[in-house]
Amino acid sequence: SQIDLSIAGAIDPSAVVDKCALALPTNAPGVSIIWQSKDRSFARNGGSAAERYLEQDPGSDLRKGAKQNANHQDHTMCARRGGITTAPGERRMIMPSYERPRTDTQRLALLQQAALAGQPGGAEGGVAGYLSPATLKRLNTFLTTYRTQLQQWQALDGQRRDARLACDEPLAQVEVQIRTLWSTLRLQVRRRRQSAAIYTFYGLNQQGRRAHPKGRAPWLLLAQQIQAGDDAAMAAGYAGMLNRHQLDEATLALGAALTQLATLEQSYQQAYQTLQGTRTRADQLCKEVVSELRHALRNLDPPQRRQIMRSYGLTFRADTGEVLGPQPPAPAPTLPDPLEPVTPASAAEAATATHVAVNGHSDPTVYQPLAM
Repeated sequence: SQIDLSIAGAIDPSAVVDKCALALPTNAPGVSIIWQSKDRSFARNGGSAAERYLEQDPGSDLRKGAKQNANHQDHTMCARRGGITTAPGERRMIMPSYERPRTDTQRLALLQQAALAGQPGGAEGGVAGYLSPATLKRLNTFLTTYRTQLQQWQALDGQRRDARLACDEPLAQVEVQIRTLWSTLRLQVRRRRQSAAIYTFYGLNQQGRRAHPKGRAPWLLLAQQIQAGDDAAMAAGYAGMLNRHQLDEATLALGAALTQLATLEQSYQQAYQTLQGTRTRADQLCKEVVSELRHALRNLDPPQRRQIMRSYGLTFRADTGEVLGPQPPAPAPTLPDPLEPVTPASAAEAATATHVAVNGHSDPTVYQPLAM
């Protein structure tokens, strides 16, 4: 329900639009006429009878109210994108937004700097007196607990990583000893014509195929099963495995390493759960600091307000839509060829295409996909 009028010549557009408005039901909701030329453009909606500028044109004869409405809409659209239009191709910079801390290091740094800047005398380059004594007391009390819990959690995390690395060497030894046993066992069965039943004592099937354990615990369980199977094989009259001593040592070392790792994992999880509650409290204190600073600095200019907030540990980031200088002009809209049909973008748009007659004659420069 939209009519596009593209006029190549420098003719009076008002006559063309007025004739189209008389010939079409522009009073129905949703019917609009959009006129475009090389020097100026405007749109008229039949349902609301509102005319809006798309480009500023001081020489236009449209109503002043419509022009002010267009300016308000353009400013609103530009503000949503991160700036306000002040001149063609330029945007006025807006105040950077506060970036809240997202990691433990950032939270601790903000709270420490705020507590330092709020003390009598303030921090270097900062101004003291913007935080209440009650807030400073809560900060100093909380910082001790937060710093202790964070250091404890980081220490347990490092110990857990070291314990994982300590499991690699005994695990590799267990794998080597088990694979050596399997290779020797297959060779003995093949050359000595022994029964394939011996495979079942050492974690293999009747065809001599081996299992494929994944992880530290499955390999430890397999080694323990092979040790028990070797004892059962010797009780059944078979010769024991040759590398039993090496397998016992590797299995014992792997078991001790896994036990230590499990203990550290449990301690780490407990410390992490405790730290989760402390993080929530840290976020609340950060919000309290920001709220008090905003209230205390509400009468200052934005640059001075941000400078003081930075001395208290706050950080700011520039908005993504902020433009620092002139921008290249937007490309001109691509108009459809007046001699070729236009495919509608959706089913709600026009289903047929027709030429609009101007002054009783078919003008090839006027083409419109009309929705019925």
